[in-house]
Amino acid sequence: MKVLNLFSAAVVTLVLGIVLIIKPLILETICLVAGVLLCLIGLCSLVILLVKKEKDKNQYISTVLLWFVPGILVILIPKLLKILVPILFGLWILSSAVPGLFRHISYRKAYSGWWMGAVLCVICIALGVFVITRPGEVTEATVRLIGICIVIHSVLRMVAIHIGSKYYSSEPIETTLGE
Repeated sequence: MKVLNLFSAAVVTLVLGIVLIIKPLILETICLVAGVLLCLIGLCSLVILLVKKEKDKNQYISTVLLWFVPGILVILIPKLLKILVPILFGLWILSSAVPGLFRHISYRKAYSGWWMGAVLCVICIALGVFVITRPGEVTEATVRLIGICIVIHSVLRMVAIHIGSKYYSSEPIETTLGE
């Protein structure tokens, strides 16, 4: 049963990735659905909070807020995510390229081809800065790239689940942290 659940989750994320590749402007609709789901989880947590007879309800109040507030924000400000997603992607590029540049520069005495990696890192830094400074222009491309990453991750999970269930009959291998 667990293999079926893991495989079903991989299929759902695969479909999501394909949708993001084909129709990247659907991000606002996905945000609306995600916002509604977050609010529903928050409302369910609120109902549980009101029904429970516990004295210390601070923990439950924070749980309600942690689900409900982001849900409201995502519903009310979906355009913010169109700008925020590329900016976060650009920051991710920079967080990888800048240390890579320093690493390649440190290789200059030990490796004669150090400059090739350094040039690629400089190009990545330039792209990261471009993405951060022009988020509206690159949103569609960023969402498509995220979709491609989701598809690759989903396929890898499906393969790992298949191999894990084939060789480990009791439990499949977990392929990601935190699940």
